[in-house]
Amino acid sequence: MYKKLISTFFVALLLLGFSFALQPATAAAPMVWAGCRASAYGISPYPSPAGWENAIKTMAGNWPGSIPSSVWMVGEIMFQGGHKDCGLQFPNPTPGVTYPNIIFYDAGIDHEAQFDYFDTHGVYIFLSCEPAAADLGTLIDLCMLAFQHHPCIIGWGIDVEWLKDADGKVSDAEAQAMETRLKSYNPNYKLWLKHWDYSYLPPTYRGDIIFNDDSQGFSNLAAMVAEFQVWAAHFYPNPVHYQVGYDSDKKWWKAYANPPKTLGDAIIAALPSDQQCGVYWVDFTLRDVLPTEPAGVMHVSDITMSYKKSGSAYTAKATVTVVDDGNAAVSGATVYGAWSGAWTGNVNGVTDATGKVTLSSGSVKGGGTFTFTVTNIVKTGNTYDPSKNVETSDTITCP
Repeated sequence: MYKKLISTFFVALLLLGFSFALQPATAAAPMVWAGCRASAYGISPYPSPAGWENAIKTMAGNWPGSIPSSVWMVGEIMFQGGHKDCGLQFPNPTPGVTYPNIIFYDAGIDHEAQFDYFDTHGVYIFLSCEPAAADLGTLIDLCMLAFQHHPCIIGWGIDVEWLKDADGKVSDAEAQAMETRLKSYNPNYKLWLKHWDYSYLPPTYRGDIIFNDDSQGFSNLAAMVAEFQVWAAHFYPNPVHYQVGYDSDKKWWKAYANPPKTLGDAIIAALPSDQQCGVYWVDFTLRDVLPTEPAGVMHVSDITMSYKKSGSAYTAKATVTVVDDGNAAVSGATVYGAWSGAWTGNVNGVTDATGKVTLSSGSVKGGGTFTFTVTNIVKTGNTYDPSKNVETSDTITCP
């Protein structure tokens, strides 16, 4: 079930055959969705709901305003029995009824509990199935019967690489029928179709479909962007999704300070400014770049005030200590603060290994009363809860 690597020959054809015909976008495409791919076989141990939330929202946070979301697998091709069966990872919503080429099995994931959490935490889900030889309309029905009650669900789709045993093609009629069936449950649901070769997807029918490209095995970022640009042009103006971060590409993306943002920014810069886009980091390498544990909660445990005298001028100093819920020091957190009183201004600094940062006022001749107030604390993968602060503001008078 591992993703096939796109051949070097195919990449070369795309680059030679299409790159000259494409004009660079004049403005970045809108990053409407961003998050992670989730599958039972892609990551172990499987993150908790809060852990997934942290990873997904950290990814989406690279593009403020994007929808924190996931391509979330609930149906997996079963390799025993001739690759014919789709294994749905939830209890049969129609107990006692059997379906050709569909089995129900326990993959060790409580999807219901995950979605219960996402319903109230602002995370949204595109359900995903590897359909094998199962009837597509039946898969939609069963997934909707199981999960339609969750407001976090915003769409459903299939990995076409695993359609009709393997590498089946989706006809225009099949795409339209799937979309009609899905929207009969909710007209706002989005059908998405995934492959790395667009010739396997509907030739002309576009409807309201999102087209997902999961190519991998690129020589560098430029090669990836060039192929993704071709994909977008082929399906324009429909929205497009991209799955990135495969281990086969790690040799070059690992060099970037923030791989998810670097790859996502490069993609949207190459697409037309009126074509909606989504980028999802795959679960195979998720822990290399994104936090998969629940977000840590930070607060201020102490503000120590001091001052420095230089001639007749005084500079006030506030040393802020940031800790987590276990009172462990939080390093690498950016503390934002505001001075008022004798000197007014905004300052910020990053906590050291002891969780401390010292922030200074400007110099004031003759001194006076200086007040420092923490206004925010930011660290990727963590949240700041000011209600837990031991103190948020402190004052010193000098001399």
